[in-house]
Amino acid sequence: MVVKLDSEKIERVRELFLKTPLYTPMTYSSVLSPGSVSEAAILQYREFDFDCYCIYCKKETTFRAARSTSTYDAMTAARKAFVLPDLTTAVTMDCQRRDHHQYDYVFRVHPDKIFKIGQYPSMEDIAASDIQPYRKVIEPQYFSELHRAGGLMSHGIGIGAFVYLRRIFERLIFNHHAALAVPIPGFETMGVDEKIEALKPVLPAALVTKRSAYAILSKGIHELDEETCKRYFPVVRSAIIAILEEDLQDRNKALAAKKLEDDLAAALGEIKSNGSG
Repeated sequence: MVVKLDSEKIERVRELFLKTPLYTPMTYSSVLSPGSVSEAAILQYREFDFDCYCIYCKKETTFRAARSTSTYDAMTAARKAFVLPDLTTAVTMDCQRRDHHQYDYVFRVHPDKIFKIGQYPSMEDIAASDIQPYRKVIEPQYFSELHRAGGLMSHGIGIGAFVYLRRIFERLIFNHHAALAVPIPGFETMGVDEKIEALKPVLPAALVTKRSAYAILSKGIHELDEETCKRYFPVVRSAIIAILEEDLQDRNKALAAKKLEDDLAAALGEIKSNGSG
């Protein structure tokens, strides 16, 4: 029987590697249809890959699960739907750009759930790599807090990580309002979604369209819980990255325009100098 891998299960395994904090359980079903494979079996025996930032290559790349012929047999893997309970397993993901660049993970597998109990580089190291370009468009304090938020989240500390993100988001909104030629009346008393709408001309379109998703940023600390913060962390972080990316592009355009202006001025000065000579 040919076993086809379920794309949804493959995606859950990828999320376990890239987005799930340490010691957070990923549950999987012990009831399988004929010819199906569990997430635990995919993790241990099957071929799969994911794209993420390589801290060694300094760019996005594909990482593939390292499977040697001595430990991996296609026929065995096709039949294995489950693994022994309470089993610790290590998985090495190889960067497809460089053979010697690897990410290492350790998992604890139970009959109905999987825990990631270790990884190198850390989620913080990997996540922080993609924010390095934005040092140029955000104050050092808030850049550090963005890095720190990723570190807390990688250890399953949802509320603490979320509080940092909220501070950064509020700072970016404040900065964009402060940069307007004419302040928006009553801006300080607006809700988060109203502020996003009011700043529509200077914020990413996708953020404005989905502004209702950020109502959670208006909630008090006492209203937040770990699971809610963990669930919304990627959403808010993505919004912050989108704002910073637009700011970076605007900065680069301004620098390019200034360079062009300076180059033209230098060329004109040279022409005039040669003409007068």
